Amino acid sequence: NANDTRLIREALTAQLELPIELALAQDFSSGLRRLAHGGVDLVLLDLMLPDSQGLDTLIRMRREAPEVPIVVLTAFDNTTLGLEALQQGAQDYLVKGYIEVYPSLLGRSIRYTIERKRAARELLRLASFAEQDPNPIIETDSAGTVTYCNPSARAQFPDLETLGVRHPALQDIPQVVATLDAQGKPFLVREIVCGHKISEQHLYIPARGMVRSYSIDITERKQLERLKDEFLSTVSHELRTPMATIKEFIGIIAD
Repeated sequence: NANDTRLIREALTAQLELPIELALAQDFSSGLRRLAHGGVDLVLLDLMLPDSQGLDTLIRMRREAPEVPIVVLTAFDNTTLGLEALQQGAQDYLVKGYIEVYPSLLGRSIRYTIERKRAARELLRLASFAEQDPNPIIETDSAGTVTYCNPSARAQFPDLETLGVRHPALQDIPQVVATLDAQGKPFLVREIVCGHKISEQHLYIPARGMVRSYSIDITERKQLERLKDEFLSTVSHELRTPMATIKEFIGIIAD
């Protein structure tokens, strides 16, 4: 729509601090072809296009370009439609009439949308660390109910959901919270035994009402420590008898 194009150009021209290059597509199909070339940071999407109508336009766009944030531009000031658009993945829902009255509204929406997308990517990147960590990571509420566990936790503690707070990794979580609060400590370390495995569990509170634990398998280390203790005990025992005899003979010789 020629009037819409003029409106958008004028609104974006007013945003001198935004280095924006505007690419126009006459219909949905040509818009997809432009997206296929890459380099698009954001889509301003009209829901009424020659070859696509209504929310289906948004749904199709999300399906074809899931990584590109979308701001819906519409002539309809419809709260229900706006909520549905947001639920379908739009970052914002702007009425064209408002943009004509408040030109800065579009630039502000673009800035916020790109920043939200950047933050979402960063959160996803950080979340992937936990997902790929070879050690169990578990998050619970202050009562010990699991709210998140990474694949390693599910693999190494297969009965975690079955046993719930009775599982060694979840036992005494309320007491842990109370201890950390009372002592003002940032974290607590304890040993837990699950079957034949021994783990060193690090617990801390990243936010109120949340407990996060990171467990490291120390079974092999414990076995080595036990072997060392047994070795020292055996050596001590083997040396004690001859040393006692030597001591007695030294006493006799001294006499």
